[in-house]
Amino acid sequence: MLRLFLFLPLMLLSSFLANPLIAAENTKLLEPMRKPSAPFVLHWAFMDFPPLVYLNEDGQATGDLVTLMNKVSIVSGIKYQAHEFPNLRAIFNLNQDRNNFSIAVKELVTDKNQFVISAMPVATLQLQVEWKNTSSPIKSIAELKNKDLILLTGYTYGGLKETFSSLSKKVINVSNHQRAITALEKGRGEYALTYKVASDHITTTSEKNKFNHIVIDELDLFFILNSNVKDARNVMKKLEEAYLSIAKEVGSAS
Repeated sequence: MLRLFLFLPLMLLSSFLANPLIAAENTKLLEPMRKPSAPFVLHWAFMDFPPLVYLNEDGQATGDLVTLMNKVSIVSGIKYQAHEFPNLRAIFNLNQDRNNFSIAVKELVTDKNQFVISAMPVATLQLQVEWKNTSSPIKSIAELKNKDLILLTGYTYGGLKETFSSLSKKVINVSNHQRAITALEKGRGEYALTYKVASDHITTTSEKNKFNHIVIDELDLFFILNSNVKDARNVMKKLEEAYLSIAKEVGSAS
């Protein structure tokens, strides 16, 4: 009886091994189920900056940079998701690899070796100083010395923030452009350092008549990708090629 019990398993095993098709099929059954790998996605950490990028009434990211990224995504085949954070949190998340992508000045990152930055700028911002008509006009950064200056938290001003802070008599920190304009109008500070496109977007016609301004610098924005992204340089190459293709089409159309 023992021989019979041993003989039957041996026969089944021999039959199994003799038929490669059955062996292959049953091997597949024994393999663990493999989940398809998720498609790569850029996770774009952005700060509220209308009209370039902000959340609309439906909570969806919108603005000029979003329009650009939509086109880049289609041309490159690289998907993205945009996530809004407070200014400092957006910077922290990017530097800590909690989000892997941004469109910003190079000075936003703390260690450039941890990032792949596009070879060309993809947008440009004008940096300006604003003041009420009742304040003395200025023509240069040096004239901000010993003035009460309103600054936006979370912005590096292209690496100039420390310069502005050291020049001023007092620094008033605010979270966004609307608060900067309000602080300026209420006399909390004499001069406000703002980005022209954002300030123009939120300043009413009556407010514009109360203020003067001077553009003091232009800051380039770049695609910034965390180098921990798999094949990061090739991903950036695709983004750059897509951007250049779009810029060429716009240039041809104009």
